[in-house]
Amino acid sequence: MSNNLLELLNAHLTEDVVSKIANFIGESTKNTGSALGGALPSLLSGLIHKSADTQGASILFNLLTQNHDSGLLSNLGASLVGGDVTTRMANTGGSLLNSIFGNKTDGIANVVADASGISKQSSTSLLGLLTPIVFAVLGKTLKSQQITSPAGLMGLLQEQSGFLKNLLPAGLAGIFGASTATASSAQSIPAAASVRAVDEALAHKTEIPVTSLAKEKRVEEPYVAPVVRERKIVPPPAPVEDDDVGLFGKLLPWLILGSILALGWGIWKNLKKSVDTAPVSVSGPDTTSTPITSTTPTTPARVAPSVPITAEPASAANSGMAFFEQKLSTGYDLKAPATSMESKLYAFINDANAKIDKDKWFTMDGTTFDTGKATLKAESTPQITNTIEILKAFPKVKIKIGGYTDNTGNAKSNHKLSSDRARTIQAALVKAGIDKSRLDAEGYGSNHPVATNDTAEGRQQNRRIELRVTAK
Repeated sequence: MSNNLLELLNAHLTEDVVSKIANFIGESTKNTGSALGGALPSLLSGLIHKSADTQGASILFNLLTQNHDSGLLSNLGASLVGGDVTTRMANTGGSLLNSIFGNKTDGIANVVADASGISKQSSTSLLGLLTPIVFAVLGKTLKSQQITSPAGLMGLLQEQSGFLKNLLPAGLAGIFGASTATASSAQSIPAAASVRAVDEALAHKTEIPVTSLAKEKRVEEPYVAPVVRERKIVPPPAPVEDDDVGLFGKLLPWLILGSILALGWGIWKNLKKSVDTAPVSVSGPDTTSTPITSTTPTTPARVAPSVPITAEPASAANSGMAFFEQKLSTGYDLKAPATSMESKLYAFINDANAKIDKDKWFTMDGTTFDTGKATLKAESTPQITNTIEILKAFPKVKIKIGGYTDNTGNAKSNHKLSSDRARTIQAALVKAGIDKSRLDAEGYGSNHPVATNDTAEGRQQNRRIELRVTAK
């Protein structure tokens, strides 16, 4: 049975929650309810659009596993009381929105505002508040459905198209393009078929096929999200047996159900095995983005050795991978994969016995740039944010930022590019409130490679940003 994410989201929008959201964004409860009816379908439609190719599905899956807070749903009202706690929630959601939609975020806010009558500023705040809630519901659904891969996430999102039919506000199709408009009118694609399509696309690095469907006229009146006071799950009534059907007729439904469950289990096991063993490239094979580096470098002196993780990976079950979680002294909940740069950096800084070493560098494995430029990609936001929060929690720590390239092209140009990228990271940290005196940035060009430059994979590993602790 398909999971209707919109229905699951609406179940959490009780009268109290809607009232608190209205107070925070400064709009009436009526207009806020109308805006919710446009904002939730718009966000879900945007997620479907974002995951329409293998790279987008992988980026979205990584963002989701690192940023969703399933505990948010258990006490949602407390997070919406206003003040710093609600502002922090809205800011977190805003950062996630920009990571996912980039410059399309303003367009979504305008569409929701026009459809509901609230201001553009209120619409932006509303989307920021809703995004962590959407992530929490989606993350909880992934866990309950045992979805542990981008392919599974894509299958789940594809199922939502049918539920969004005729609910999207006018103008949204112009933001995401024809594919979103088509998706909103589509009948729901069977989960197994959609997952198979994504698996094939992941294996061959091709675009995920989308069925051609006729466009349908959208309704002009915005959809108003229902306000659910309290939802109780009521078991279905027992079926009325027909005395004339006989023993076989009574057993037939159970035989069919057993067959379906057995078949589904076999398909799921094979699918999980194939997906889990297939590596996924986030940046693509031909990009010059800073990559996720190999765990078997050819120059050990330039790669930080493994540092023990001191926090319990409490959210590992949510994503199928080990996770590092730590509440910092500033109140920030640091969350990242257990093998990530952030987990190693925190462990090193927090370990009083760990000595500063000029050869100990930490590779920013989640930070990437546009090809041939010093412009950060949106998927870099979580790691940059985590780095900022670690530095805020340890105000005595100073770091050096090193930029590196492969040996392709002109050496002088490569050195300039590596320097520009290192300074971009430095500027991002300073903008977030880190004193510039704590930061040093330098580009090394193609010097200090961590892998061979004779292969595409090796060159990708050599294009990177690294951090070194110089004081703590």
